[in-house]
Amino acid sequence: MPKKVPAYCHHKASGQAYVKLDGKRVYLGVHGTPSSHRRYAEELEKWQRAVENTFPEVTIGQLTMLYRQWAERHYRKNGKPTSKIHGVKSALKFLNKLFRNLPATELTPKRFVAVRNSMIADGHARTTINGYMGIIRRMVKWAVAEEILQPEKLVALQTVSDLARGRSDAREAEPVKPVPDAFIEAIKGHVKPEVWGMIQFQLATGARPGEVLIVRACDLDMTGDVWTYRPESHKLEHHGKDRVVCIGPAGQGILKPFLTPDLQAYVFGPRKPKAEAGQRPYRRDSYTNAIRRACEEAEVPIWSPNQLRHNFAT
Repeated sequence: MPKKVPAYCHHKASGQAYVKLDGKRVYLGVHGTPSSHRRYAEELEKWQRAVENTFPEVTIGQLTMLYRQWAERHYRKNGKPTSKIHGVKSALKFLNKLFRNLPATELTPKRFVAVRNSMIADGHARTTINGYMGIIRRMVKWAVAEEILQPEKLVALQTVSDLARGRSDAREAEPVKPVPDAFIEAIKGHVKPEVWGMIQFQLATGARPGEVLIVRACDLDMTGDVWTYRPESHKLEHHGKDRVVCIGPAGQGILKPFLTPDLQAYVFGPRKPKAEAGQRPYRRDSYTNAIRRACEEAEVPIWSPNQLRHNFAT
């Protein structure tokens, strides 16, 4: 909606007319006179031009590029981009496909819904679509804070509700299921020892894939019957929450062959070249791809390391 037009006001004590612009009174002359009304119109026109000039005209394509650049600086952990960047790129791809060349000011609720419909047509799950739409809203919120868009644009998009279960054509996401034991055992001979160690450690402790990649001896408390592991970095650390993984006898037995005198070394880090063993962790995508290739070689259905947490839970 348009910005509210400041009113022509009467200062009764002095008999003057005034208008309040950006918190300041501008006096216009004697209230009710033609000259004061002319002055009011002139001041209002100058003010409206200034407001319009505050918000530069950018296309949706330009706005998404600016937001991606900001996101790549913002969504980082330990100096590296996080997985959130992938979500940002995926969400903005749908927006650009339809409206790249439109002025950003023309991103209306109806066009926002059109973007959502294109995601449904592309076969994405309802929860994924809601996440992507949230990313676009956050981009508009960022643009408002940067004075690229006016606040009314964010308010307008917030009127578009998330998709509710069973009330749209979007499919529901398949629940993440545990991996059958036979599919896990089948790949043992097709992965490196450190990859098999990570798989077994996840099964024994319920650790997340990102946590098992960065296990170091210095992060372990090995003084009791049950060891504890506090990851140097974890999924919820930005919420100020601590993360403790308990390690029983089975998990301890998996770790011991990989422990070295170097307390800072990554326990399951790549072993080649030997001179650099443990100096860097396995990458998340390398771990996932190693399992995928092993599944293909073993001719079993492909599964992912994230499913192993569900094996532990069951």
